[in-house]
Amino acid sequence: MKNGKKISALRKSYWFRFVFRLCVLAVGIYLYIFKPERFGVLDGFNFFTGFSEFHLLWLIWVLDMLPQLFPYKNKAPLGLKKQFKRNFSPVKNSANKETLKKYITASNRRAAGVFALWCLCLAVGGALYFCGLLGKKEVFMVTLLFYVGDLVCVLIWCPFRVLMKSRCCTSCRIFNWDHFFMFSPIMFLGGFYSLSLFGLSLAVLAVWEISLALHPERFFEGTNKAIQCKECTDKLCTRFCPKTPKYKTNKETVKK
Repeated sequence: MKNGKKISALRKSYWFRFVFRLCVLAVGIYLYIFKPERFGVLDGFNFFTGFSEFHLLWLIWVLDMLPQLFPYKNKAPLGLKKQFKRNFSPVKNSANKETLKKYITASNRRAAGVFALWCLCLAVGGALYFCGLLGKKEVFMVTLLFYVGDLVCVLIWCPFRVLMKSRCCTSCRIFNWDHFFMFSPIMFLGGFYSLSLFGLSLAVLAVWEISLALHPERFFEGTNKAIQCKECTDKLCTRFCPKTPKYKTNKETVKK
């Protein structure tokens, strides 16, 4: 319970996931310190030469991404599924095309800024790796940190919400960028393990961006009733949407 409101089942499940990810990070730290040879799975095609904890983690990550490529039913938050037609609920007397265009232009501009900032960080990390200041183990540990940080953003506080000026995860323009963020550092490592995960994350990102380009109305609260606060059943955000007034266009969102 928080502020007298019941925590949703989805949010509870995310807390369990958060604890699981902390355990994964703890195991990663243990292996990094005491069994660094286990990281050999990252080299070339060593993925196919044996079985280790890293194979289980690879499978978990792949199974986590696959549902975001296909529009079938699952228990993922609506914010991750709003690109699919089945999750689109048209708003009667919805915002006109000009308002939608302004929203998309503003959100795309912010997303481009986030992407540029992320690429800058990747460039710094890549330079450190190729200069020998970071090894494969260290880069992989960064991905494990991002694995935990992803749910910190969902459950506790999200800097991207500030940068994107999003109300919550459900309405966030880049909510489905999480796997791209998570696996982009390991693209420098090469090898089947790293490149397969990074490649799949790019496919998830591509499906999201193509859907937005073709059907922007699915991503805007003014045209998609399903992602409006008053229709929310996920209750995943930290504020729990305590009030659910009728939808009003966020003037700050569409004017910038």
